[in-house]
Amino acid sequence: MSDTKAWAQYVVEWAAKDPDGLLTTVILALTPLLLASALLSWKWVRMIEAREKEQKKKQRRQENAAAKRLKKDPKNEQTLQPEENNLEMMRLWKDLLRFLKCIS
Repeated sequence: MSDTKAWAQYVVEWAAKDPDGLLTTVILALTPLLLASALLSWKWVRMIEAREKEQKKKQRRQENAAAKRLKKDPKNEQTLQPEENNLEMMRLWKDLLRFLKCIS
């Protein structure tokens, strides 16, 4: 505890005697951290934008495929396609496995 108090007292004395030096030191110490933060934020935004673009492209592809299926179906009835049916079965199996883990 006394080391912390001594260090704090030293910093306060330093700030009182040489405020420009303290400010320069603080700015020099924080600059790399701010630059790293800016770079990581920029990369994160780029990743989010790329993911959103890919999701829009996938959604458009699915909508186009659904439209083609409706055009091919003479009755214009919407039925489950094999890939949709497989996804539904996978969800059911996952739910069943979770349930079995919970009760065991």
